[in-house]
Amino acid sequence: MVADRLAERPPANAPLDVYDARVAAPPDAAASRAVRESLERAVAAADVLVCVIGQTTFLDPWIDWEIRTYLAKPARHGIIGILLHDLNTPPAAMVDRGSIYIKFKKDAFETALESALSMTDSDEDFVIES
Repeated sequence: MVADRLAERPPANAPLDVYDARVAAPPDAAASRAVRESLERAVAAADVLVCVIGQTTFLDPWIDWEIRTYLAKPARHGIIGILLHDLNTPPAAMVDRGSIYIKFKKDAFETALESALSMTDSDEDFVIES
């Protein structure tokens, strides 16, 4: 459902089969090497990292790993956190890292994307209300 709502801005580098494979083992497992390498390439090619934040997103070790991998990029842009519900907790790796938090609305996403692309190595988070 979330991907359908964002379909007008499809990810250019999303190996969806890799995302399914990552559930099988944690990011630090030897069996996860191929998944990590594929995701590292996708993260390196990303202009902006978008994290859809649901009820248990903050518990997912792969999401934490992806965020930390993105944060390690030189001259990175901002991060967009799309809150599916007001009470959802963002992953700790996103906090105070130049994250833009928005509600799950298309107009807010467009504004956040423009803002994130203009950011470089920021540690200041903010919320866009809509």
